[in-house]
Amino acid sequence: MINILSIESSCDDTSAAVIRDGLLLSNVTASQSVHEEFGGVVPELASRAHQQNIVPVVDAALRRAGVDKRELSAIAFTRGPGLLGSLLVGTSFAKGLALSLNIPLIEVNHLQGHVMAHFVHPADSMIAANPKLQGIEFRHPAFPFLCLLVSGGNSQIVLVDNIKREASKDVKRDASNDIKREASNNIKREASNAQLQTKKTAVPLRAAAFLLPCYTLIVQQPKQEEKSVE
Repeated sequence: MINILSIESSCDDTSAAVIRDGLLLSNVTASQSVHEEFGGVVPELASRAHQQNIVPVVDAALRRAGVDKRELSAIAFTRGPGLLGSLLVGTSFAKGLALSLNIPLIEVNHLQGHVMAHFVHPADSMIAANPKLQGIEFRHPAFPFLCLLVSGGNSQIVLVDNIKREASKDVKRDASNDIKREASNNIKREASNAQLQTKKTAVPLRAAAFLLPCYTLIVQQPKQEEKSVE
């Protein structure tokens, strides 16, 4: 039995979850209302709020999961990308707790975490305690699939392919181009008044055994014609 405590603090939400053998036992999030009057996230205020929230959030996640900290097998944390001060709070807490318990520390890429969340399902105990989860059929997406990743300045469309790293480059390139072309055509049809540019990132995202070549579709609004005043 493997129990993993996961900590997320990349922006303005402090979150902690407990996973046992791949099933989600609990998920607790503390949002920050301090940013509302500014119309956006203030990094310094976010990091201070994380410091206030992280201990009670982790404590609540462990209690809801019915797991004692001494039963943890490892601690996972968001290393980045994100706000530096916010990430520092989660990273420091995770390192300190892992060191005190003498258990492994697992760093997680924020964007890969979004993509791989499709493969995390709630445990029966969590479904029973949350009426909103009841009646939902949880399934893994079939490969290959496109993931719309909406995460602030890191928003992108990700092609998730189960071709292993040792597969030939030609096979990977063909599969990627076919799906990229289909996705681009569909979005262009929906956004007829916008100009779309397709850009492939220099370094593909990778998670577990899956190759995650990443494509970003940039939407640019058409420029308005300037009118001269006579």
